[in-house]
Amino acid sequence: SSEQCEDVNTEEDVRPKRTTSDSTLDSTMSGSEKKSQKENFYVSSQNTSSPNLLRKCTKIIGHFARVGSATETMAYHPDLLSTLKNIIDSQSDFVPSEARLNSLWIIANLACNTENMVMMACTPGLMDTLVKQCRFNDDKRLKHPESFSDYIHLIRAQSIAARAMLNLSWAPENKIPMFEVDNLVDSLITMLLTRTSEWGGRGHGVSTFLLQSRRHASGALRNLAAAPRRNKFHLCKHGNGSLLNSLLDAARNDPDTSVKTRVLATLHNLTCADSAEILISEPGLLDLLSELATANETTGNTEDELGTLAFRTLRTMEKAASSDMSCHDSLQKVLNEVSATRNSTVLKPVKTESSAE
Repeated sequence: SSEQCEDVNTEEDVRPKRTTSDSTLDSTMSGSEKKSQKENFYVSSQNTSSPNLLRKCTKIIGHFARVGSATETMAYHPDLLSTLKNIIDSQSDFVPSEARLNSLWIIANLACNTENMVMMACTPGLMDTLVKQCRFNDDKRLKHPESFSDYIHLIRAQSIAARAMLNLSWAPENKIPMFEVDNLVDSLITMLLTRTSEWGGRGHGVSTFLLQSRRHASGALRNLAAAPRRNKFHLCKHGNGSLLNSLLDAARNDPDTSVKTRVLATLHNLTCADSAEILISEPGLLDLLSELATANETTGNTEDELGTLAFRTLRTMEKAASSDMSCHDSLQKVLNEVSATRNSTVLKPVKTESSAE
């Protein structure tokens, strides 16, 4: 998993002794002794007050959620998901930030189980809660956090929520309902394009959390694109082409190969007879695929994975496009040039289907 609950606190719980009314106090105690006992009880009860207890309880449940065989039972336990959702949504200072992060992590892990995915996506308000965590820049109060620690909490929450959406998007039954959730696709686009931050350069993993969010967002888009034809068409038209523009930007400019691979897989999955003309006519898309398909660069063990995927996407476009489309000749020209340049047209296996993480 990309995020983990914090380690279990090894500090022992402080539990107050059960007391009753003042009338049951030892009659031999002096007034000052009774006052001292009351003060001790107050201090002790503060250590097990709801914020502290909430933080510890969510940690414990988080450790249970690490056990794969337990995740289905947990997800279907009465009121667990709604309770976690309420903790995440709470704006009260009474709820510690660690409890919110732990609750998000539990949901993301429960969403790894295929038996839970459809039920969780249908849980009232849960998807809206996840989307809200990914769109903190829309909230004026949160857009400019007062402190670095506040910002770290926000981008950690964003990364975990994005992972939950990635996992839920794996289920075929969830693709259309998730696409229809308000602001979900826009939140994925925003995360995909967020590569830097004004809070960067201070350590504490800012760039790591942003990278995780971009990987999860691009993976979720890849999964959502592996949908019925009508959804592919609507995704291509989303935001007057804002999704396609964002995918092109990420494919060209993101420094991470994993993000680029998932973006190309998204473009591949979007291709069908209904969307082919939109994709082929998108300014710069054919040029980008041509550049990647003919590049000789290798990166670690990926070995031309981007080039192979770009070439496969061009071939898929060729099959999907009809000869009477105005853009057909442009596509054919690019394909001829790419085929002549590549040493081999044998396609290597590249993951384009949905996956969970």
